[in-house]
Amino acid sequence: TFSPSEFWPIVEQQLNQEDIDSSVQIALLLTRGYCQEDYDCLKNNCEKLRDNLESLFNLPAAIRVTNELARAAEQENDLPTLADSYLDLNRFHDALGHRREGLIYADKAQQAYEKIGNQSAVTRIKIMKEEASLNYRDIREVLPKLEKLLVEVTSMNDSVNKNRLNLRLIHYTRCAGEYQLMEKHVVNAEKNMVSSPSNPKEYYYAIHTTLGRGDLTMINEDFDNAEEYYQKALRLSNEMPDRWLEIKTLYSLTELEWKRGNRKKAKDYLNIAIEKGTVLNLDDHLIYGYDLAAKIAEEEGLFAEALAFTKRKLLHEEKLSNKSKGFDPKSFFLEKEKEKLVAEQIKHRSQLHLKESQLRNSLIIIALGLMLMTALGYGYQNQLKSKTRLAYQNSLIKNQAERLAQLDTAKTRFFANVSHELRTPLTLLLGPIKSLIKEKKLSKQQVQLLHLANDSGQQMERLVREILDLGKLEMGKMTLDEQQTKLWPFFHPYLLQFESLAQQKNINYAVSLGLKENWLANIDQEKCRQVLYNLLSNAFKYTPNGGKVEVEIFIENNQFHLTVMDNGQGIHANDLPYLFDRYFQTDHPEKPAVGGSGIGLAICYEYAHLFGGKITVESELGQGSTFHFQFPVQLTTANNKTVVAPPAEVSSPLFQPPVPEKIETESRNAIEVEKPTILVVEDNPKVQHYIRILLSEQYQVLAAENGKSALEKLNKERNCQLIISDLMMPIMDGYQFLEHLKSNDNTRHIPVIMLTARAEPKDRLKALRLGVDDYLLKPFAEEELLVRIKNLLENHAVRQQVFQEPQKGNEYKTVETTNHYSSPNEECKNKEKAPIPKPVALSSSDHEWLALLEENLQKELTKFNFKLEHLAELMLVSRRQLGRQVKALTGLTPSEYLLEARLQKARLLLDEKQVKTVKEAAYTVGLRDAKHFSRQFRRRFGKSPSDILIG
Repeated sequence: TFSPSEFWPIVEQQLNQEDIDSSVQIALLLTRGYCQEDYDCLKNNCEKLRDNLESLFNLPAAIRVTNELARAAEQENDLPTLADSYLDLNRFHDALGHRREGLIYADKAQQAYEKIGNQSAVTRIKIMKEEASLNYRDIREVLPKLEKLLVEVTSMNDSVNKNRLNLRLIHYTRCAGEYQLMEKHVVNAEKNMVSSPSNPKEYYYAIHTTLGRGDLTMINEDFDNAEEYYQKALRLSNEMPDRWLEIKTLYSLTELEWKRGNRKKAKDYLNIAIEKGTVLNLDDHLIYGYDLAAKIAEEEGLFAEALAFTKRKLLHEEKLSNKSKGFDPKSFFLEKEKEKLVAEQIKHRSQLHLKESQLRNSLIIIALGLMLMTALGYGYQNQLKSKTRLAYQNSLIKNQAERLAQLDTAKTRFFANVSHELRTPLTLLLGPIKSLIKEKKLSKQQVQLLHLANDSGQQMERLVREILDLGKLEMGKMTLDEQQTKLWPFFHPYLLQFESLAQQKNINYAVSLGLKENWLANIDQEKCRQVLYNLLSNAFKYTPNGGKVEVEIFIENNQFHLTVMDNGQGIHANDLPYLFDRYFQTDHPEKPAVGGSGIGLAICYEYAHLFGGKITVESELGQGSTFHFQFPVQLTTANNKTVVAPPAEVSSPLFQPPVPEKIETESRNAIEVEKPTILVVEDNPKVQHYIRILLSEQYQVLAAENGKSALEKLNKERNCQLIISDLMMPIMDGYQFLEHLKSNDNTRHIPVIMLTARAEPKDRLKALRLGVDDYLLKPFAEEELLVRIKNLLENHAVRQQVFQEPQKGNEYKTVETTNHYSSPNEECKNKEKAPIPKPVALSSSDHEWLALLEENLQKELTKFNFKLEHLAELMLVSRRQLGRQVKALTGLTPSEYLLEARLQKARLLLDEKQVKTVKEAAYTVGLRDAKHFSRQFRRRFGKSPSDILIG
């Protein structure tokens, strides 16, 4: 306990300690203990502490104290103090180069001032936003808007904003070269300047006005008067004191003395300015200072010093840039190129200087005068080219950055427009589906399919809502819908809904809910649910079976904390700076292709800042990830009468109850035992379930959620006849899974259908190169999938029987089987099913022979008169040997194999819209009869070529 006379000296003593961060924390604790529940006491002492820290130019510590003041003001509903605190936070962050945080607090301050009706403060923030836009707009574009605002505040008799804006326009008109306008603003400022300032605001006004008049006299080369004005500004900045303006004045004196020829005096001023800027860590001042030092050194011929100063300038430019955004490799390498160009330029000048010295010291060099002049001219041209190239590169980088920002905005706007348009068809889909679910006459399979469609429609509806939220956040229209909420009853049910998923994936799911049941707080329930869902969804998605996911929720020091930890695959270090960028997808080649919209974490990031909090991530590749989300809350205690509505039911792909891999019955008959076994590799449980419903009547169906799990099942289940796999999956994607299959003699014979949403030609070609047997796009038709499975299984069965049957002489036995291109219903004519042959693996040499056959065949497909004899010649075998080999390795006759190749080629042309008619497709693959081509195509793929063209 301290008396009022003892308290503040103790606090000031803390601020004089070396460890200022710990000292500020102790000072805040002392202030809270001293003031207890007295808000006025806390406010006054925090303001005093903030002003002291600002005068020491310790802005990070000033930010911490101002945040404490803002929380107290918000708790007491003191809107004027809250608004002023937000404005101070804007000013501190902006001075530190944190442009994004500065704008966030400017918006908060504007909203608070609008609530209390302080129009002058609202106008001031508008002015600040126009000034902030100079980071990406030309000053000549912004200048007319600032002049218009000056007219507006003058008509409103707003003297505070008028005087401030008048000072800022002195600087901006000087930068734009509008010296007549600059003269007008300097004269206006001088009319309102106090000759003997007595408070910080009057000093600030007097210093800026005096500097403006000094700059004008400097432009007119009236150096003596300019020095008087600059010395006066320096004296005023020392009286206040204001270190930032003091350094700025020192730079002005440096330039003045250098122009007057007083080099030593100029360098003395410059060294003092750089030293003060270094102590205060003012990167923007240091950039200007080192640039000025480099120019002075270069003019003196001290090229090594010029290079050193230039490197320091570039270092502070990089530091200032990284304060407001993540590290940008392109900018980094551009700076390296700039450094290289500067070094080459200085090296070249050093060589010229050496030649000039040799010319002065030796009469022999006189004979080389013409050559030297030529060399000088050539060097000058190269120098001009280098400068032009560097200027062009800078302009190109700037234009590209502006273009990327425009594209990002256009992308968000486009997605938002599309999302609006999607709501109508979604309504017309979900409404009828829900009506059909209520019907009592539907079969069990129909009910399951309708529930799948309803859940997927709701998932799309949530994605639409997230995209629209991004658009609102970008335009600054997103607001918080806070409701008084019992925290434990709100969060607990949502956490429980992930337990079924944890059981399904055999994941150790641990929850630590450090909340009391009667705790109340005002929170935006929907946004909190969305953050919790996004973080937990990602954790379960990237954690393998048998892994661990932990969730911890607690409140400490009026801060809500949500931590989600997993021991999954982790995040590459190069991806961490961009993880919260919207639409971000990793491009590392070893990373599995997992898909996703790229907006879930971006939404969490935007919500964190909307709440006044933050989100952070810690991750190590292969070791898992930890996400921490926090924001300020004000706790109260509920009484027994407080009622909080329970959370809405969440429908998502994650909350699907596990589906058994095989349907076991006590009396499974012999026909069911002989069903072919199909392995479905798909990370979405609902898509798994949908495919199982489609196939379960004709096939035994196994399921795996990624490639790694599928390989484990294949090691146990040796009698798998066919695999249906997605491409985008965590842990091991479809490409990696396919590589493992085709590189193993025990599994390379199994036919594979890629069932994916990746429609790009490069994805299809990559899968085909890895050895996929068929490629089907989502969404797919049921009949088409069944036909493709049937054809591949028949082909596979014939191939295995050919391998297993004994040879007579040089001939293989004829194998009786159904037509490779028969319709799906024709197989029902045979009531007895042949036993499934044991799989036989193809050797690597067999695959090499088939690859050569495919390569030769593709070259000849377009020829109408192509004959198999010619193919045999290309393969260096006889027509008879070709037939035996093709039959043995594929189960098809050469004619059937040729037709299959033509149909596959036609399917690729039709899917990619490379042909416009069915006849053109037939001709392109060497078939004259378009009707016959259409019939064969439908038998093979389950849909006609015209259906694909229309679709």
